[in-house]
Amino acid sequence: MEEVTIWSDGVRMKGDLYRPPTHDDGSLRPAIVCCHGWAHPLKHSLAATGFPQAMAAAGYFVLAFDYRGWGASDGIPIVHADLAAGAIMSPGPAEIVREVLDPLDWALDIGHAIDFMEGESGVDRNRIGLAGWSLGGGMVVYMAANDPRVKCVVGHAGAYDYRGENPESNHFFPMWSPEIMHQAAIQRARGERAAGPVQLDLRDWPAAAPSYRPEGQQAYRVNPDVRFFGPIGQAERVHAPVLIIDVQKEWIWDIHEHGERTAAAIRDAGNVPVEYTVLPGLEHLDVYKPDSGANELAQRWFDKHL
Repeated sequence: MEEVTIWSDGVRMKGDLYRPPTHDDGSLRPAIVCCHGWAHPLKHSLAATGFPQAMAAAGYFVLAFDYRGWGASDGIPIVHADLAAGAIMSPGPAEIVREVLDPLDWALDIGHAIDFMEGESGVDRNRIGLAGWSLGGGMVVYMAANDPRVKCVVGHAGAYDYRGENPESNHFFPMWSPEIMHQAAIQRARGERAAGPVQLDLRDWPAAAPSYRPEGQQAYRVNPDVRFFGPIGQAERVHAPVLIIDVQKEWIWDIHEHGERTAAAIRDAGNVPVEYTVLPGLEHLDVYKPDSGANELAQRWFDKHL
């Protein structure tokens, strides 16, 4: 494994690049970019799944990386300074924002991670896939609908609709609603609240697992534009084969309203192969364990379609 730097809109992102054992034999190999969710950057989860290591051993290049502002990656600078007339740059106080739930920025970061892999010697640019966990599961379906370079995706225990159109389907952050996000966006645009993300209190989510509420962390940050993000609504645009893996005892969102409904919508569109499976007896965080069975399912899917 090699630690690498990926640049995304001028922000340094850190990643771990896994190469297949015979990557320098002159042949081109497929590549997979791994996409994490919220509160589980690669150093804490993706490497621990064993997925990158297993797929590299099976002949794939694999990149696991942290989005901007997450894990080992640099944060997002927000400058608080008035520019002089005609100026395009000005020194001034800046705030480095980290750990923002912002799927629109995440999509840009994933696209730049794909750019990085396209420049890696030995990678077949026509065979790049994505694997996502938790909120990253929704990200890979979104990318399969919007980035033609994506040829195959697997989503693990993912959320596929952030728009809140069906509140009953989300146990996920009950204090987060489209109304709250809409009002925050209005206030931000009018200068009635600080620039940057909305900060909400984790203590209002008593069902959160301890790993989602690390000691000393009482807030999380969200881009109000998240209210527009719903990969399920782009099912007709998905152009790459999709495998959605859910867990039977999911406690964050309703798998029938998210994974199952998304797979059905992609299937109804009739453009690409899609498969939906539920791992019996497992909870959300279990999908990160190497013995969950998810790695084997994902490898079979990539072997077949990538």
